[in-house]
Amino acid sequence: ELAKTRILVWDAPVRLFHALLAVGFFSAYGIAKILGEDSSAFPFHSMIGMTLVAMVLLRLVWGVVGTRWARFPSLSLNPAALFRYTRESFSRSGTHHTGHNPATSYVMLAMFALVLGIGWTGYQMGLGQEGLKGIHELMANGLLALAIIHIAGVVVYTVLKRDPIAMSMVDGHKTAASGDAIQNQAWVAGSLFLVLVGFFFVSLTSRFDPNTNSTTWPLIGTKLQLGESEGGEAAYGAAEGESEEEEGE
Repeated sequence: ELAKTRILVWDAPVRLFHALLAVGFFSAYGIAKILGEDSSAFPFHSMIGMTLVAMVLLRLVWGVVGTRWARFPSLSLNPAALFRYTRESFSRSGTHHTGHNPATSYVMLAMFALVLGIGWTGYQMGLGQEGLKGIHELMANGLLALAIIHIAGVVVYTVLKRDPIAMSMVDGHKTAASGDAIQNQAWVAGSLFLVLVGFFFVSLTSRFDPNTNSTTWPLIGTKLQLGESEGGEAAYGAAEGESEEEEGE
């Protein structure tokens, strides 16, 4: 067996994405569930959600062109491996995984799909498709459940294996064979990721119009209705009223 040491596994873009996804999701979920739809902060729920969608799209690109363990081919998606990993999770022994283990491989892809689904249903609700609200909330609750399961899994792994793997998403290092190390942190790509995400979010928030509950897409400039198109419905109602007045005249 090869000697193992602390090596660099997770690059800067992966760690930044992981941290911002957690902060962004819990912020958006908290605004919706704690403050509610009538809160003046609720539009930020939608703008954070759209920013998370942009982040996932960038992460999908990095899954193709990124460093070794950030790429999708490194994922362990064999169902048999998932079953074996689950069975071994509650023991002190088991197969070591340098990158994503079978459980986190599936969880990661499920989280990506849910973020995209939540973003799409939220966008459609802004266009008046209020029938998607139940699906939107179901997916949001599903993502919350996955996040809780993921955190619980990390805690169980840390206790049983005596390996603080949560730190790997802080400094990027894990205990593994030296030959599995990536060569650099990819800070240039990480910085570009932060700039793009920051630009997207600031563009949405700086163009937000509270009167219509809408903003505009960055660079494209077309209108983005937030929430359940309440502002749009109000504007439509006002337009109808004006039309009726004109007819009366």
